[in-house]
Amino acid sequence: MFADIIGQEKVKKHLIDSAKSGRVPHAQLFCGKEGTGKLGLAIAYAQYLSCEHPTDSDSCGVCPSCLKFRNLAHPDLHFVFPIVKKDNETCDDYLKQFRECVTNDHYLTNSTWLNEISNETKKGKIYDSESDKIIKKLSMKSYEGGYKFMIIWQPESMDVGTANKILKIIEEPPAKTLMILVSNEPDRIIGTILSRTQMVNVPPVERDKIESYVKEQYQESDDNAKYIARVAAGSIVAARNAAESNSANKQHFEDFKFLMRTTWGIRNFSTLDKKGDALIDLRKFAETMAKNSRNHQIEFLQYAQRMIRENFIYNFHNEDLNYLAPFEKDFSKNFSPFINEGNVIGISTCLGEAEKSIAQNGQSKIIFTDLALKMIMLLKTN
Repeated sequence: MFADIIGQEKVKKHLIDSAKSGRVPHAQLFCGKEGTGKLGLAIAYAQYLSCEHPTDSDSCGVCPSCLKFRNLAHPDLHFVFPIVKKDNETCDDYLKQFRECVTNDHYLTNSTWLNEISNETKKGKIYDSESDKIIKKLSMKSYEGGYKFMIIWQPESMDVGTANKILKIIEEPPAKTLMILVSNEPDRIIGTILSRTQMVNVPPVERDKIESYVKEQYQESDDNAKYIARVAAGSIVAARNAAESNSANKQHFEDFKFLMRTTWGIRNFSTLDKKGDALIDLRKFAETMAKNSRNHQIEFLQYAQRMIRENFIYNFHNEDLNYLAPFEKDFSKNFSPFINEGNVIGISTCLGEAEKSIAQNGQSKIIFTDLALKMIMLLKTN
């Protein structure tokens, strides 16, 4: 239902108005960035067109047709989507899994879907064999006397042969047939398909809607919700990732802060005793980091590289350029002057080399010790 999709009120109104007026283009392309709700909107649109008692704002949700849409099991609702092909498989072999994934998450991503169906690193694809199935399904009569729907998710993954085969049915569709293409990258769709569809642009989700969403779903504070909404840039998927990584980032932040303060101290403490204590602390830091998983170590080094970039940018005093969380910003007020034109490239290079060495199964304790020693020499004001 439309109510399940966050924001997008203008798009919803456009779709509902077209349904009410009876002016429903037979081939439509829903396009926009990942995480804006395109697939959910396409399904909600199909449900609205099939609903026996639609309201001015949504499907009724309780008629027999709506109940079938609840599990995406309506006999006139068909899907095509990318798969990693084995033998002679088609989308129908994965339909149950696809329905479950979409029912559980209207913001399903390509990577999540491919991880669900395959352990391989191959890209998903809509194969040539799907075109014959599309033509066959849409050529049949509607089971329930209304519209027949074909939702093609990620049509950019179709090869040219598949696209060319379905051109005729797009140009001359059977009566009451609606084909909806849902794309993150419409520029990759061949021109002959693009020119035969009516485009529905799905814009980034409104920032205030994302703020409300993360506060409700993740119990974030107002400041954190504003930060997450800004970083998400209109994507519910990006907002989820930012909210879920927030707790991990706080631990990375504490480790980063300790490393930077301790290495600075060794260079600037006035007594040998304090310098010696700081060196012992750095050795313990390297030992502690070495006990973590390699994935944790890599994530920390990636986080540290981001913090170096953000602190360098912080020196320009332009809020629009910075993407620091509230808890990071307080630290950066004092730390940012130590990241400047004289050392930003050197520090970033050291962190990147450490990340690469960890990924290549290097000795973690030695790598982090070496990194700390380099930071002592690099961390200074102009």
